[in-house]
Amino acid sequence: MPDPTLKDHIWSFGRETEVLYVNGFTKRDDYRQLCYDVVDAVIEIREIGEIRPEHVEAFAKATACPLEFVFCCGGKRLIETAHFSALPAAMLKMLATHPKLGPRFNVMCLMRYNPPASLGLELLALGLVDRSAKVACRAAAACDELGGTEALALLESRLPNESRAKVREKIVFTIELMRTPPVRNGRYDERTVHGVVFSRDVGPGKKPSHPSR
Repeated sequence: MPDPTLKDHIWSFGRETEVLYVNGFTKRDDYRQLCYDVVDAVIEIREIGEIRPEHVEAFAKATACPLEFVFCCGGKRLIETAHFSALPAAMLKMLATHPKLGPRFNVMCLMRYNPPASLGLELLALGLVDRSAKVACRAAAACDELGGTEALALLESRLPNESRAKVREKIVFTIELMRTPPVRNGRYDERTVHGVVFSRDVGPGKKPSHPSR
């Protein structure tokens, strides 16, 4: 059944504005078309109040692209619509187990877009055991981006079973980062680990986004 409230939760500018934005970030016609398809899918979702398989497919094709702007364009919409439909959630799981490394890596870069908590944890669990160290390292870092005690526990449970030195190093570092209490500085939460300051914009009047454990 159509959901007339979807347009209140899934935002889009008009097509002309969205196309101009896309054109400012990529010159390749094929990459632009992937983004145009995402734009058109979002506009249609808002108009009909329904998330259809063809919309999810458009998001997924963009998410598999090697260019960061394009995969974020599609991936953000997969994450966003996963709050309202099982279709994009299933697609994200498929991309997280894709035969090619690129789509699997891209999914691990999407946690900052606020997926449903259970879905985010499931995707990260897949990423942490990925056969590619590059994907596994990105999944470890993404645990901090998702945040919360459950993501931290996921990292801690993976560490004893991880034999790859590079991945272990990333997991250990991210655990330390996640355990470091943030200090509020204006509109930013700041955490300092090994002399490096990690800053997150949380906006005015917001509580720290990653409470320490």
